[in-house]
Amino acid sequence: TLDGQLSGPLVGMRQHGVKRDLLTFGHDEQVIVTGVADDMLRFWKTPSLPPARPPVADHEVWSASGDNVVVALPGARQIAIGDRDGHVHILAAASTADDMNKVSRDVSFLGHNAPVRIMSVNAEGSLVATAARDNTVRVWDVASGQPRPWSANIGGASVTRIALSSDSALLAVLNSSNVRLIDVGSGEFVADLSLAAAHSALAFVGSSQLYLGSDDGSLSLVQRDANGSWTSRQLWQGETAIRWLEASPRGKFLVLVDEENLASQFVLQDGRISEARLRLPSSVVGVSYTGMGGRVMFRTARWVHRASASPAGLQPLDSVFIPKALPGSRIVAGLTDDGQPAANRFYLPVLRNGFLELDELGFDAPTSAGLFGNREELLDEWRARLTASPVN
Repeated sequence: TLDGQLSGPLVGMRQHGVKRDLLTFGHDEQVIVTGVADDMLRFWKTPSLPPARPPVADHEVWSASGDNVVVALPGARQIAIGDRDGHVHILAAASTADDMNKVSRDVSFLGHNAPVRIMSVNAEGSLVATAARDNTVRVWDVASGQPRPWSANIGGASVTRIALSSDSALLAVLNSSNVRLIDVGSGEFVADLSLAAAHSALAFVGSSQLYLGSDDGSLSLVQRDANGSWTSRQLWQGETAIRWLEASPRGKFLVLVDEENLASQFVLQDGRISEARLRLPSSVVGVSYTGMGGRVMFRTARWVHRASASPAGLQPLDSVFIPKALPGSRIVAGLTDDGQPAANRFYLPVLRNGFLELDELGFDAPTSAGLFGNREELLDEWRARLTASPVN
């Protein structure tokens, strides 16, 4: 803080003999503190984003407002918009203003009767699950743009998280201390479990293993027992509430993020937490594994922080400053020319000057005022900048 106390968590530090090079973010992510061998701390403001760019082909659509829930589908070639009237619209990423106007006038009586609050997409991008403000839950077919012929009413507290299983046969719905499993084909409740504590996080591994993170710090597994009944058992106990869970593509690891913004990797086979953990600078609102699971991205309010993932744990790599993301947005990988997930092309739905745009994350861009690059590059850049006058 300006009174001389360092309040932001450490993001990157390197030892040089008895001297240290420091790069840390403030809690609001708008201030960066640097320190080098001269023992001087300097404060910097985060950079201002450049003016809106010309439209990028295939990655921009028009939106009249920024309060709709928006998700990009795998491959970043389509988006799903959940609106205030309870409808879901599937659009190509190359849609025009006229296209958007047409779907906004296309009213379907099969939608929710309340605004869409939460959306979740299956791994293939063929189904979108939604939860509305009235606690109804639906599943939509992307190809037809229509919902399945059922609607499930969830009693109790507001729905906080939903997720589809890897085979898209089950939909998990979490609200406080209850978790329900719904058959995607019929809309029937397969399981309805009351939990010992309130929960805020869930993630499927495979088609029949559901992991839950609780507000008391416990990690639990919900699965069928020998009699075919769904039961819950505790696997691990942490010290603080678990706010986010994400499973690796191969189902070997879980990323856990707690309420203190500490990210850990849980090794499912061994039932343990990996040694290397990562402290994020502010609240995490999204976690995404990339490729086969060797990288994981953590989205905070205005940054995406990328780390390497291995059995040893999480190691920080680089960070990128982003525009304000839309509600419900998740990072998705783009596609190569042959239709395979791209290794280094990732997109996030953002609102820029009234336009809904799939913003490409610039991890491969040269180090610049936008703070692109890996940790070593950032430290080298900030050392070079320390001869300049800091921004007050």
